[in-house]
Amino acid sequence: MAQPAAALASYTYNVRAIPVLSYVAQLCFLPPNFAQVEWTTMQTVLRTATNAFSHSDFFALPSLGDPALRSASATAYSAIFRTAHVTLTCWKSWKHQLIFAAQESLPFSRWGSGLFYPDFWDSSPLALNLDTAYKGFVDFPRWSAGGLASLSIVTDASPPFPDTGSRRKSMVSS
Repeated sequence: MAQPAAALASYTYNVRAIPVLSYVAQLCFLPPNFAQVEWTTMQTVLRTATNAFSHSDFFALPSLGDPALRSASATAYSAIFRTAHVTLTCWKSWKHQLIFAAQESLPFSRWGSGLFYPDFWDSSPLALNLDTAYKGFVDFPRWSAGGLASLSIVTDASPPFPDTGSRRKSMVSS
């Protein structure tokens, strides 16, 4: 009797929640604690007991006949990767303008450490987010292996790529 409710809840999650999140995530990274939020959300959608499954266990449930849930995190990171490589490629000129403006108006201690925006901004600029995604998420340990693998497919090259490195090192030289 619980299967239809779980099937409907997972369908609603996959069709309504994930697309909205991926729309926003085309330009902005998820908050650092999002893995915990995603795990809690999947527990709520499938009405499982807290800590009944690990985060990765939810994605193995379809092999047991349970409904499939899409990974909000993987969908979000793939959305910004695609945006950086295909959808919005003019961000590279934005990045250069941002670096120039930072070097003109911010203290050296700020832009010299790779922070090309004022400290009162809530998040990093879109151009820097897209630059990080374009280079394969090298600053995100959880996603860098997948990002570099995707980068090798998109560029038809093998890692290490000449322009990948940490954001702070590569932006100052750009």
